[in-house]
Amino acid sequence: MKVLMLAALALVFVTPVKAQETPQAATQINTLNDALTTYHIQIKDMDDNVFPTLKSRRINIDITNAKLRDDFKALKAKYADLNKRIDSHQAEMDAHNTKIVDKRCKPCLADYDAEAQDLELATADLVIAKTAADKEKKTLLNNFNQVAQDLAVWLRDAAKATNDFNALAAQADLALTQIQAAASAYGVCADKYPHDDDTGLRKDCGDVKFDDIRAAVEQLKHIRK
Repeated sequence: MKVLMLAALALVFVTPVKAQETPQAATQINTLNDALTTYHIQIKDMDDNVFPTLKSRRINIDITNAKLRDDFKALKAKYADLNKRIDSHQAEMDAHNTKIVDKRCKPCLADYDAEAQDLELATADLVIAKTAADKEKKTLLNNFNQVAQDLAVWLRDAAKATNDFNALAAQADLALTQIQAAASAYGVCADKYPHDDDTGLRKDCGDVKFDDIRAAVEQLKHIRK
């Protein structure tokens, strides 16, 4: 009985390590490491470029929107003043038109005609002012519409960037879990080789893209801790 047990133990110690003990672990580590590098580059690009650009765009939109609101308030004040002028002018016109002038009084007729000319000039000035205000209002409304469109585009782009970032983060998180599991599986095989036998380790456990395999695999095993 003792002889059989010793024989069995001998078999355990002399059985060579096979790559099957870590199925595809090395390939998984290499593939996942490349994927993590790509995810890191993409995430960094979003942090360094995409999100700062979005932030800058939103700041510009908000600044433009605030300025337009101030301009619109100023325009409302301009319209209020213009309407007072129009009402005052209309009262002067009504008063002029209701005057009864003695046609026999030439100076009276001259004054009446001069007043009429002044009123006509004032009317022309008011028309010009009203036309300018209406043009300014149209421009402001067009600009408001453009800001609304810019904001809608920004909201769409911001939502897409957020979704893309979350998707990348989820993929990176999954890859971290998978590479940790692959490193643990690879470590089971690597632990059976002496530290001075990296050649045999790479041959039977699989070749991974690291100079110091053991240190790298050990680090990957605890990468999420």
